[in-house]
Amino acid sequence: ALSDQPILIKGPSGTGKTVVANLIKEACKITDEKFFSINCASISESLLESELFGHKKGAFTDAKSDKVGLLEKADGGIA
Repeated sequence: ALSDQPILIKGPSGTGKTVVANLIKEACKITDEKFFSINCASISESLLESELFGHKKGAFTDAKSDKVGLLEKADGGIA
């Protein structure tokens, strides 16, 4: 919580990763910033890159419009 560096929390299902992320967020002095908890396992492999990084219209068959990725949405906050 004292660092301004990104944090990746990994572990098996059911080990409390979201709980740890919320505790870090609560301990952080920047409490009004954006917070995203991303469950990458729930995103299909074919969509993971698009969800995290976004895409431009026409980048693939179903890309009907530009989409901002979750990491860009979290810019300046906590993801």
